[in-house]
Amino acid sequence: MKKYCFVFIFSLFVISSCQKNKNAVHAKVDKRIELMSIISRIAGFEEYNQPTIKSYSNKINTHFNEHKNHEIFEFIEEMRDSTHLAYDALMTMAIYLDEDKVYETNYPVSEIEKKDNRWTENYINQFLLLLKDFYLKSDFESFFRMNKSLYDSIENEAVKLTGNINYDWFSDTFSFNKKTDFRLILGVALGYGNYGLVREDKEVFYSIIGCGENVDLQKDPFYDDKVPTIIHEYCHSFINPVTAQNKDLFQNAGSILYSKNKKEMNNQAYGDWESVINESLVRAFVIKYMKENNFSREKVLREIAINKKIGFVWIKELVDILDKIQAQIDQKYSNKFITELSKEFDWLAQNIDSIKHDFYTNKSKVISVQPFQNNSTNIATDTIDISFTFDDALIEDLYAIGPVKYFDRFPEYEKVCFSDNHKTITMKNVILEPNKNYEIKLTGKWFFTEDTRNCEDYILKFSTK
Repeated sequence: MKKYCFVFIFSLFVISSCQKNKNAVHAKVDKRIELMSIISRIAGFEEYNQPTIKSYSNKINTHFNEHKNHEIFEFIEEMRDSTHLAYDALMTMAIYLDEDKVYETNYPVSEIEKKDNRWTENYINQFLLLLKDFYLKSDFESFFRMNKSLYDSIENEAVKLTGNINYDWFSDTFSFNKKTDFRLILGVALGYGNYGLVREDKEVFYSIIGCGENVDLQKDPFYDDKVPTIIHEYCHSFINPVTAQNKDLFQNAGSILYSKNKKEMNNQAYGDWESVINESLVRAFVIKYMKENNFSREKVLREIAINKKIGFVWIKELVDILDKIQAQIDQKYSNKFITELSKEFDWLAQNIDSIKHDFYTNKSKVISVQPFQNNSTNIATDTIDISFTFDDALIEDLYAIGPVKYFDRFPEYEKVCFSDNHKTITMKNVILEPNKNYEIKLTGKWFFTEDTRNCEDYILKFSTK
């Protein structure tokens, strides 16, 4: 079968001897999260219709098909239009539902509105009435019980993750009560969605992680590459409230960063300056976690590179800033820390044009190709290796090799290998057919040097005799 190699790696990180916390957090599937996710999925909310386990998706469709016209769906669609109900708003409601009677809340609805103003008190009261009606009429309880074996399997595999996460790092990094209740929730209906939320009233920190469609129940249904994402979502619970309490310190810098990177941020549903500040800090602290918990240098560099690729081109500078402030100020994420951090964000905003210019123009490039030159003709028909050498060392396993436009001009090959010095990438066992024009494109934005610079696109054209 013909291979087209587009390696789009967002979080391919394997744990490397991370410090274990003796108080490992139990990972579980939460009925409240599944209920709100399934309702949002049936309502057609795009962010809740990402691919999930196919058999589970089929069960959702079968079980709830006759209830898809329930009044609750029209109601939340109306809320979506009027209050922009989306993304974490649904999960916010979920964590304020009762853990037993999941269609009720014992929390003052006025306080939920303060937590997320997309949920007004009037909307909450109406929603809870419809939620209870849907829950009972659709017999959600039996659906949840029916899938217990699946939930158990995913929870059991996730135990591997909880033992590898250093929860003490959070208290070493942020100021908070060590009795805080960390909860790792596995969202089976979430697909690839992930959310980080906190219930301040109970000091409960949630990292809600979607399982995605690539769950192999015969092997590992929940992979180690989720750990940076889990840390990411927990960090939101520490960082977002501090940003909200210090808007006057961060708004100017955040507004500049957002305006100069609006397209990249909007593509990820980060639609305001506050989201840009929060995401920047969360991503920088994830990199710090990796550096401080025995992740390999290559995995840390890969995380930096990916964040630059999706628009956070200032991420390396921000990590360096956090290191500097922590070395100077002993108080963890204190008022003094935040004040210094805001000044550094002002510096980032003032220098963002220069940072972007360096990233987008100072690129590595292909300097040679073997075993023939570009635009060669009459190449012998054979199975060969084709190698591309760059002018700088690359981060391994971050690349995109594929056709330029016509798929029939892209050759079959076995695999891609990197040289020991990481400057050469080789397509192994390329099969060439006679009398044919070939084109191979190396998409530069998916190649990164070890100092996390992008590479220029490169197109190889040749023909066989």
